[in-house]
Amino acid sequence: MDGGGVDTATTAAWMEKHRHMYERATRHPFTVSIRDGTVDMSAFKRWLKIEVAKL
Repeated sequence: MDGGGVDTATTAAWMEKHRHMYERATRHPFTVSIRDGTVDMSAFKRWLKIEVAKL
């Protein structure tokens, strides 16, 4: 490690083990629409309401 970052071997091992889960999470249409700025606001507000209720 360089003292402040994540060990690349650790990251690579995690990605090898959990690649499918990572890809499902980061390529979900809702996540992609947030990234692209095309999210449907009613869907976002629904999601936000659910997340706030968990706090």
